[in-house]
Amino acid sequence: LGSGEVRVQNQAGGGTTRLEVLGAPGAGQTQFIVRAGGGQAVNLFEWQDAGGNAYGVIDASGFVGIGTGLSPQYALHVKTTPFTAVFEGGTVRIGTVGAGGNTAGPELSIWDDPGATEVVIQAGNAQGTADLLQWQDAGGNVRGRIDASGFVGIQTAPRAPLHVYGGGVLTAVFEEGTVYIGTGGSAAGGQELHVEDALGATQVIIQAGTSQGGTDLLQWQNAGGTVIGRIDNSGFVGIQTAPIAPLHVHGGGAVTAFFEDGTVHIGTGTPSASGQELHVQDAAGSTLMIIQASTTQSTNLLEWQDAGGNVLGVIDEAGQVGIGTGLLGPQRPLHVVGVGGTSPVRLENVPTAAATDEVLRIEPGTGDVTKSTVAALLAPVIVRGSFSVPGGTNTFTIPAAGTIQPGAIVTVTLVGPGGGTIYPLMVTAINPTPANTIVVESSAVIPAGYSIHYIIINP
Repeated sequence: LGSGEVRVQNQAGGGTTRLEVLGAPGAGQTQFIVRAGGGQAVNLFEWQDAGGNAYGVIDASGFVGIGTGLSPQYALHVKTTPFTAVFEGGTVRIGTVGAGGNTAGPELSIWDDPGATEVVIQAGNAQGTADLLQWQDAGGNVRGRIDASGFVGIQTAPRAPLHVYGGGVLTAVFEEGTVYIGTGGSAAGGQELHVEDALGATQVIIQAGTSQGGTDLLQWQNAGGTVIGRIDNSGFVGIQTAPIAPLHVHGGGAVTAFFEDGTVHIGTGTPSASGQELHVQDAAGSTLMIIQASTTQSTNLLEWQDAGGNVLGVIDEAGQVGIGTGLLGPQRPLHVVGVGGTSPVRLENVPTAAATDEVLRIEPGTGDVTKSTVAALLAPVIVRGSFSVPGGTNTFTIPAAGTIQPGAIVTVTLVGPGGGTIYPLMVTAINPTPANTIVVESSAVIPAGYSIHYIIINP
């Protein structure tokens, strides 16, 4: 052996070579110390295979290398295949000693062969419900975990692939980057984002920054990055356009909006001084409103109602307009019903018509409107008739054979039997109850066999 060298070797070749270092009798302690020499330049300790190849070393600086050859690069340097290290039945601590002036704190870096960071945590055969990974505070409270199903929970036990609980403060902050949701393969239901408050209600709040400027609060874009909708910095919503009103929709020549199975309210907030209004304009800025019936239309196209929901006017499914017609609806293309005995139509500042002009005439009884000329309306209408006297009285109520208009001229004569003597009689009333009658009186009782003849000249 060389100077300072002790060798333990199996000479017989029939057993295992073993070196035991025992403590002093009664001390109960085994102690093995390998101390470097004053000019140490070689490894303090090596273990080799039968061919003399080093499996592991403790070099002159105290670095331990396993599978690294003779030159470990770190305090503990392990390089083996397939498993670098297995720790069973205990806890492995990294950086649990005082930082020793290392302001960055203890760190763990795990690299694959090309030098890229790669950490794989594989569930055990009996993983059960135990978490794959946890991070805890100094008191041992779990602050985050990866559970047995791979769900990640931050400040909570996860109920989804990523579950973050903010505890009443900001849940997450994403700076200087883009957050993608649903960028993987499309599922049958597409990608969705659900934001819920503590009670499970969906709640999304987008708050403008202190230097928001002209930047939109929210945009939605097509696949080419073209903005197809936005909420601008003033809260105006624009669909297919930059909004110039609280809600601005541009249909691009097609249908602008559909409202199905519900009611659309316009101006239902607190009334302004000018009230609520609806303006519908075409592309040129002209007011244009079209209400089109469906193929199976059976209800009114349009109704206007009072505060109690009573129908004041309608346009029915046939396009007939009714004003004051109530639930019965219009019976003509234009049907107007007066209320409380007042005229349903009032015209003012109407010019005088010429004799050849066509005018509308309201027929008595039916209320139908017919067309006539001024000359025809101005021509007097004469109603003639006769009435047989029953005899024995001097006062008669005679039904006229036609309408008696206000201002009519009525003449009455009494004709004797066989068309004999003719006497004028006094008309004492025109149009009493019932209408279109005249009341005639004589100074003497008229016997039977006489008749009264009348002529009515309407204006």
